[in-house]
Amino acid sequence: MRLGYVVLKLRLANTSFENRIGGSAALALALESTLAQEMVFVIPLSETVPANAYDSGINQLITERFGLVVALKMDADPADKTGIRAFDRLHDVRAEFLSVLSGWEMPDAGVDSLVYYVGGRLLDFNRAWMWYQFEFEFQTRLEEMTQPDTTDVGVLNKIYAQYVLGPWSASNAKTRNAVKDPAPFLTIDETDPIDGLRLVDMEQIIEK
Repeated sequence: MRLGYVVLKLRLANTSFENRIGGSAALALALESTLAQEMVFVIPLSETVPANAYDSGINQLITERFGLVVALKMDADPADKTGIRAFDRLHDVRAEFLSVLSGWEMPDAGVDSLVYYVGGRLLDFNRAWMWYQFEFEFQTRLEEMTQPDTTDVGVLNKIYAQYVLGPWSASNAKTRNAVKDPAPFLTIDETDPIDGLRLVDMEQIIEK
């Protein structure tokens, strides 16, 4: 998702936050430092997509969600000793965001890109600041018709493998599990001097 469009849209709308609108990097800095003024931070939240609808092409509707994290002063009104007015301001802030973003067709997102509101949540608050997140979604369609792959891979009529040849041993658990006959796998005519076994390439023909 290209959230730069959202930042520009909010700045051009001249909301009560004016140009105090940043992104994820600005939010990280604000969480580590102290804010001087109220701000909005536009951050990506999630991306979901259903299974592809077709076997001969690609058709998927991608739902992308982003959040507007607002930092509101809890002590902006000296007459308010409870902090209730800061929470009341959320109604006005939400109304601003809805008027700017709701129903907006985001550039480069296709015909399914109308932005809509999906809810909000309280993130944190203290005596100085309240952090609240408003969440919006929009959808884009991934659509591409592809030609089926007709590469000829031939007919499977042979299996190639490597067999470990060795005499039956009651102490060999792998051999005991694989072979019930105490006879060797195959006649051994040469052995590895290290472990007494020989690796050979074998070919097995499958009868049709």
